[in-house]
Amino acid sequence: MSMEQYIPSYERYTYRAKEAVVEACRLALQAGRYWLEGPDLLTGVLTRAQEEERTYLAQLGIEVEALKQRLSQLVFHNVTTQEATSIEGGLSPAARRVFSAAALEAGALGHERIEPLHLLLGLIVCQLPPLADYVAGPEAIEKARQIAQQRVTVPNEPEAEPEVVLIDMARQQVITTKRASFVRKMMLWLLCFLPLEIFVCCLFIIGPFMGVASAVFLSDLHSWLDRRLLILLFLLTTFLLIWIMLALFTGFHILF
Repeated sequence: MSMEQYIPSYERYTYRAKEAVVEACRLALQAGRYWLEGPDLLTGVLTRAQEEERTYLAQLGIEVEALKQRLSQLVFHNVTTQEATSIEGGLSPAARRVFSAAALEAGALGHERIEPLHLLLGLIVCQLPPLADYVAGPEAIEKARQIAQQRVTVPNEPEAEPEVVLIDMARQQVITTKRASFVRKMMLWLLCFLPLEIFVCCLFIIGPFMGVASAVFLSDLHSWLDRRLLILLFLLTTFLLIWIMLALFTGFHILF
């Protein structure tokens, strides 16, 4: 499933609202995540904010520039294992709540289309930081709804708008999972071949300098393993180690 199918009423989003979501996706990937969080959506709205959104926030007593500074700390945070395992369709649970709230609030206000302002209202209703630090509690949320009702004027018949293609965060999730699985397998192969490589190197490098007992041991070993076979084994293990290291540094796509 594409990401659009995980966003409630996405077909009702205006061009500007879709652009805000695209910007949020780009920011999440830049932060090293394959899913959207609440701060990503807020930053996406503010990045392309017009006078309507700025005035709305000002009426709520929020300064846009101060809000952006707070967001930079929230967006680029350390990812926890719990966060990474609760993702669906490239959306965190908080982001899914925001999209659902935005659609519900737009419907409750009698607006056919979903604008960036509705995304802001969804963030406020869900009481996600940093907006929750400015607009907290039922009374403040109701005030935010009243201001939104006054400010948003969306025509019921949408005009022709350019098509917006979302970054498929769900696909990014699959790719990241495959990459992590590949790295684990390559590390296992590396651990398996490294001791063998060290052993073969010892035969060629340290062997001539070892004592009589070791020389007898090596003589018996050479009678069991032809020297050409040892050379072939050395070259093979060296090639495999180089290939594994390159794969770990450049990504799993080398295999395909």
